[in-house]
Amino acid sequence: MFRISTIAAPTALADSPGTSDANAVHYYVSLGDSFSVGVQPIGEPPLFETNQGYADQLYSMLLTRDPKLKLVKLGCGGETTRSMRFGSVDPAEGFSCGPPVFYLHRYPHKTQLAEAVSFLHAHQGFVSLVTIDIGGNDLIGGGGMPQIQANLPVTLADLRNAAGPAVPVVDTSYYNPFLVDWFADPASLQGHVDGIVDFNDVLKADYAGAGDPVANVESAFSSTDTTIQLDGVPLDVERICQWTWMCLYGDLHPNATGYESDRASVRESVAMTAVVALAAPSGRSRRQKVTGSRLCATATRPHVRTCRGVWRPGADVSRTRIS
Repeated sequence: MFRISTIAAPTALADSPGTSDANAVHYYVSLGDSFSVGVQPIGEPPLFETNQGYADQLYSMLLTRDPKLKLVKLGCGGETTRSMRFGSVDPAEGFSCGPPVFYLHRYPHKTQLAEAVSFLHAHQGFVSLVTIDIGGNDLIGGGGMPQIQANLPVTLADLRNAAGPAVPVVDTSYYNPFLVDWFADPASLQGHVDGIVDFNDVLKADYAGAGDPVANVESAFSSTDTTIQLDGVPLDVERICQWTWMCLYGDLHPNATGYESDRASVRESVAMTAVVALAAPSGRSRRQKVTGSRLCATATRPHVRTCRGVWRPGADVSRTRIS
């Protein structure tokens, strides 16, 4: 991903249809997995959602210049590109947000994508921004890159058609929480770095194909910077320990610091104030095959998860999937 200045955000949003009527209510629609709903282990069970996620923080920032802006959060923890389109997935086949009854209760239109498309159609001309983070659960929860390639381009096209051509649709990349395997196996670090870069490159190629900008979460977390710090820990590993719950509880979600909007580097990408540079991201000319094993090599410490996304011991899968 590339860095995007927060300064120009008001200009970018002012050009979208949702800001055309100063007296009307405008909407910021947040979509995706658990990152989009601010999941943390300190959240209230069973969903562990909080109001500290990047969508909440970005909304608070934008609200100061548009008091009539409303946040609509449609994401859910455990969502994959498959379940976003088709709803509940058999746990034996992969991740989703929950059983069929969960989707029926949470989404009157049965799936997150259908709910989003319906909302965007119903409020055309009054949507200022759409953000989406999706794909991490596909990689470690079943389906992998073939599942992403089968579903993500369709999802992005459906969102664009429903939102209209002028509404900013901003997508995100991922950091790799499993860099912390370095503590048990220093030789694993480069493989984890290569894995997250390759994975994000594939996502960015799809986003570029849709004409969408990308919020640079990978860069914000210094995911490729293995410089050894004064405490002897590589910078990218240290970022995971500082900005997620990974080193404390073995939970890969950002902590308050990771989600916090007053940290400029985090706010720029995790809180996606990167909204403003609408230039398409560059990607590799040739898509690379990426497998879950590159992103989530089996950890050797007892509190770290298996590649099926279940934490050990006694973890709650609803909050420990990759996203």
